[in-house]
Amino acid sequence: MIVIDALRTLITLLWLIVLYILSFLLWPIGFIHQKINPVKAEIWQQKLVCTMLRTILFTCGVRVKYEGLENIPDSDEAFMIAGNHRSIFDIVITYPIAPKRAAFVAKQGLEKVPLITRWMKRLKCLFIHNGDIKQELKTIINAIDLVKSGVSVCIYPEGRRHKGDDEIDVEPFKEGSFKIATKANARVIPIAISGAREIFEGYRFYPVIHGKKVTVKVGEPIDLKSLSAEQQKHPGEYVRGVVVGMLEEIHNS
Repeated sequence: MIVIDALRTLITLLWLIVLYILSFLLWPIGFIHQKINPVKAEIWQQKLVCTMLRTILFTCGVRVKYEGLENIPDSDEAFMIAGNHRSIFDIVITYPIAPKRAAFVAKQGLEKVPLITRWMKRLKCLFIHNGDIKQELKTIINAIDLVKSGVSVCIYPEGRRHKGDDEIDVEPFKEGSFKIATKANARVIPIAISGAREIFEGYRFYPVIHGKKVTVKVGEPIDLKSLSAEQQKHPGEYVRGVVVGMLEEIHNS
């Protein structure tokens, strides 16, 4: 098993190099396309990235079971997508099911990766500077503007990867994140990700990729305006409760 996991890790690293070279070659095409029709170029580039991410999951031996995909409306409505955060694979797993125009909020460290950050910015992804209140506020304001313009925004409101052993023990969702939904008058799509940490981070003394089964459950869109007055004061707490409930359903199924 150790040999298989090590081989899987090597193949994935080699494939990442191939994708990096390929993305470099495709960059000019996307640039030209964007000059002609920015919206269509954005949708095309997102489909391209989704395809690449699916191939990464394949080389990693990760099998993802998606539940509740019917809860993502096939329309031009923009949403705030909020889920629990356990692994660096969360974006890789979630991106392929995002609406046709979607931007992810990622940690500041990814902003330093050559070329990758250019693709992310082209797809309107935002970078959060944890601990820098002014920068965090700026990111939230930019996210609000994106949703108002018709681009869904996916964020992990815990603010960091939860490293505890109990997957259901989700950290509090930052209430400030939900300004994205309230200020943009958008519904919230809750998602629960189960098993992602076991792909890599869950093995402290065995830093290789493990082929695992991951379950992603998508909940029904939540209209925050329909919540009670008390719940509207703490939308993060309410949505966290929904996500925890979905995680419990996954574990009990």
